[in-house]
Amino acid sequence: MSIKIDLHSSYFSYYGSYLAFCHGPAYPNESEGLYLRSVHNQTRERMIFRVELWKDGQKADFTDATAPEQMTLNVSGAIGTLDAAFRDAKRIVIGTDNITLRLYVVNHNNFNIYNLPQGENLMLLNSYPGRIKLMMHVKRGALEFVNEGENGAYYQLTPAQDGKGLLLITDMRTGYEDKEPCGEPGLYAKRNRDEFEAWLADMYPAPAKYAAARELAAYTNWASVINPSGRIRRPSMLMSKRRMINVWNWDSLFNAAASMGRPQTAIDQYSVLFDYQDEFGATPDSINEDDVCWSFCKPPFHGWALRKMMQLGKLDEGFIEQIYPKLGKFTDWWMTCRDCDNDGAPEYHHGNDSGWDNSTVFDEGWLVESPDLCALLAIQAEVLAGLAGRLGKPAAEAEKWQALKQKLLSVLIHELWDGETFFARHAITHKRVYCQSMLPNIAVIAAYMYPEDMQDKLAAIFEKENSFLTPYGVATENVNSDKLKYNGYWRGPIWAPSTMAVVDGLYNIGRADLSEKIAQRFCDMAAVSGMAENFDPLTGEALCDPSYTWTSSVFMILANGYLG
Repeated sequence: MSIKIDLHSSYFSYYGSYLAFCHGPAYPNESEGLYLRSVHNQTRERMIFRVELWKDGQKADFTDATAPEQMTLNVSGAIGTLDAAFRDAKRIVIGTDNITLRLYVVNHNNFNIYNLPQGENLMLLNSYPGRIKLMMHVKRGALEFVNEGENGAYYQLTPAQDGKGLLLITDMRTGYEDKEPCGEPGLYAKRNRDEFEAWLADMYPAPAKYAAARELAAYTNWASVINPSGRIRRPSMLMSKRRMINVWNWDSLFNAAASMGRPQTAIDQYSVLFDYQDEFGATPDSINEDDVCWSFCKPPFHGWALRKMMQLGKLDEGFIEQIYPKLGKFTDWWMTCRDCDNDGAPEYHHGNDSGWDNSTVFDEGWLVESPDLCALLAIQAEVLAGLAGRLGKPAAEAEKWQALKQKLLSVLIHELWDGETFFARHAITHKRVYCQSMLPNIAVIAAYMYPEDMQDKLAAIFEKENSFLTPYGVATENVNSDKLKYNGYWRGPIWAPSTMAVVDGLYNIGRADLSEKIAQRFCDMAAVSGMAENFDPLTGEALCDPSYTWTSSVFMILANGYLG
């Protein structure tokens, strides 16, 4: 099957590319419309061109019929078409038929955005705010740059006498050459379709009713990959090529777990932040082409994700040998550098460290010891103990990790459990945090380690309708809380990683019935609302970034392994 890509909620891009087309909100003094955007660096000047079609001297409305391999724009009520396909990750071929193409330069009055003629049939756009240079090479028709002052500046491709135009746009840095003949977009579209079909075939299977959603999820991940450049040292999935153009240090783990049909892709997503592990064992909060951010960290799903990868496919033994000491050092960092009162319970220094940035857990202040953190590290210690044995390490290493696991379990069971539910507490004072966030009970992810009565009570928390469980999945704030915000980021909306943690935790204590119910609701919602960053807990409406890779990754994992 071939899905249509909705350019209002997704984007037209290509594996490895830093360029993407999508509809988007306009900048101040810019019109709403279809834009070519850049995801280079950390710039916020991502919109480069607004795409307009003109016919008979008038701006023409158009509809789009975009597939993974080609973007097609059709003039409404008249004959006129634009086709665009990626020739490779750096080059886009645009073909026009019976229309004039205008590419309006965003923020054209900026002193640092300018056009340079480069000889016959060549013009260069240099956008310092966008950190990009684009060579415009006309192959058929005529190209001119028009600056109308306050009315805008644009590149205009006028078709040749046969009504056809052909333009090659190249993302370049310091030099340009194009020695290969340039074909029509359809030539490259066929190859691109074959590449995507091969990627799709390697993604996890899903029930037939999710065929279209599975293809959209696979496309979201495929089209979100960027090639190594700058700080990015390996092919890496951005969280999105719309809004969230970083790689964050837990988002990438779900993308890794979803990619075991291509083990090297999975290894790259798992390793991209470990590439910058420091002398203390910490890994960055996030990374993009230009920046490595150390201001925060992210929750240690790393052990859980590595185990999930090993469950879903075969990892190269060389990678296991390489990652074992890194994962161990990372775990030690949490226990030594994030335990300010040395009580054996590590803490989050900020909401961003938990991944649940504005959760109500942090309303009373930072330095919070939360059960989810102990649970994730207990899993990580257990995974490390297993790897120590697998790699033939001295027995003392496995014993160290087993002892850490038991120490963390003791904190969870005897200090952060009140007999009915988990709770967070302030580090140092150990004063309980009273809130209705689901974050403390994300410790369900390690429920298979707990006594049976705790398992039953945790299951009951997620089984109760209209509490955390809604018709669309599990909310991040109890829906009866006076702090619930339907579009409140981590104060209510349904998210992929929290859903994954709950579903996996319940499944591993034999509650396949409940885990399947939650997984089903999430997958049904994503199939309708798309692979959004998060969702309204009571309507299932897509919220925030409408195309987000950890959502597509969790969808594929859930649809493959938790639906009966």
